[in-house]
Amino acid sequence: MKWMMAVWLVMALPMGVSGKPAAPVDWQHYHSKDGWWVDHHFLLVESQQWLTPSQVDQPAWQHEVSISVPWSAACPGRERDDHTALVIISGGDRPGAVLRESPGSLSTALALIFCRPVVEIRQVPNQPLVFSADATATPRREDSLLAWTMDRAARVGDMAPVQHAMVTAVRRSLDAVQAFSAQQPGLEPVVDFALLGSSKRGWTAWLVAAEDPRIRALVPVSIDMLNLAKQFDHQHRAYGEYTPALRAFSEQGIDCLIRAGPGKAMLATVDPYALRDRLSLPKLVINASGDAYFVSDSSQFYFADMGPNRWLRYTPNSGHRQGDSLDRVVRLSQVANWLDVILEGRTPPNVSAQLENPQWVITPSEPPRSMLLWQAVNPSARDFRQQSIGNGWHATELDADDDGRYRVDLTDPDKGYQAWFVEARFGGRLAINQQVVTTDIQVRPQALPYPPRECDSHRADTDP
Repeated sequence: MKWMMAVWLVMALPMGVSGKPAAPVDWQHYHSKDGWWVDHHFLLVESQQWLTPSQVDQPAWQHEVSISVPWSAACPGRERDDHTALVIISGGDRPGAVLRESPGSLSTALALIFCRPVVEIRQVPNQPLVFSADATATPRREDSLLAWTMDRAARVGDMAPVQHAMVTAVRRSLDAVQAFSAQQPGLEPVVDFALLGSSKRGWTAWLVAAEDPRIRALVPVSIDMLNLAKQFDHQHRAYGEYTPALRAFSEQGIDCLIRAGPGKAMLATVDPYALRDRLSLPKLVINASGDAYFVSDSSQFYFADMGPNRWLRYTPNSGHRQGDSLDRVVRLSQVANWLDVILEGRTPPNVSAQLENPQWVITPSEPPRSMLLWQAVNPSARDFRQQSIGNGWHATELDADDDGRYRVDLTDPDKGYQAWFVEARFGGRLAINQQVVTTDIQVRPQALPYPPRECDSHRADTDP
């Protein structure tokens, strides 16, 4: 057992630590499409052979990778910069016989806003996958895929968690993008990247950034779960049960397995919180105030520990998908403003908050265009998910005190629970011309309504 554990722990290490250089990535340029103001190129990348045919039905991982390059004429008043590309990590089932030949609308919009190449890496992870050791023969995808492989890695040790393969998929796809850009006429070589991913792809983005020095900036979206052991406990004590996202992990026993022994060791390779010393790069963490998968104040368990180069945004009245397509374009435009400042070597505006009970004192780094206090009330439960309160977050304008700070009274409601966060809007250069950051979310009363989950000792504490 111990030697198998050592094998996949080494597999989790970056190339410079493990000392094993990667083989040349296998990719092909299969299509280009001239667009209006944006040209698009399409690559098929085989990132790896993950496991063997005797272990999994589809060991070869392939990815459709698009590169959207804005015309120089589409960037009035500035030069197009090919050296840093924005990368979007996406999901989807493995490539079929007919490969994609049309770009995503977000990639096109962002290329025009950002005036830099925008890369989309699809099929992260390759799915569904069927494992020969899985007695149910279930085609596993998304949370079920992650949970099953985490359990297998910790209890048996004959494979790594699939998160490791997801990291490899992204890194090898970035290799292919660089190789393509070095030989494509009219495109300067891509040197480094800003990385964006949502949900499990946001989890992957954290892990890639911890390993790959080419990542200059990080934007994880809707993955409010770092410090996973604490998140399990907090969620059960807040809701009395797990949300659907964590339920897949709890049904596999992950919530108990990670408390000790091989499970705890496995978690240290896939929880970005455990890798925080390698995550000093600038990061803008975007979470939804009403995310159905997490507890609204989950960032308290990780955000303050992620180094000084950190910015946070909670989006009001939004769920896990961050609103409709227009909402996402608007928010990504704001992300582009933040990235624009970061990639120019400057520091974007921010806010800091300090509790001076019962007051909450918010200090902006520079005078904002506006400062809003968002509040929500649930009279019956400590639950601010959209499914529970609808669009129950309401905003009021905050005025600064004479010292330039903003103060909010955090007092327990007469009944139920109340939540607050503060949103600051600053100026920007691109698109809608603004940058938006927030504080974390505070909830009162602070006492949690349910007991922690009890684990069977044989599941939590022994090495099977």
